[in-house]
Amino acid sequence: MRMIQFEKQDFFASEKPFAKVHIVSNPPYDKRIELLDADTFYDKIGTQLKHKYVDCDAFILSSNLTAIRRIGLKPTEKFTL
Repeated sequence: MRMIQFEKQDFFASEKPFAKVHIVSNPPYDKRIELLDADTFYDKIGTQLKHKYVDCDAFILSSNLTAIRRIGLKPTEKFTL
């Protein structure tokens, strides 16, 4: 039996609920929602993924190409939307 579970929560306070999860995120990119320090924010996303979401797939949607590099993980694929 396959299960899909959607949750809205504070990503930085979250823990991996299953052995393998897929994360889809559209973090702020300083257009519609203001970020005081986009580089630091995206760096925190990378730290959370590296330490608490090992062996998981993350799909990050962002138009801030400078800040998204701060995640610090090499993407397996990039898509232009």
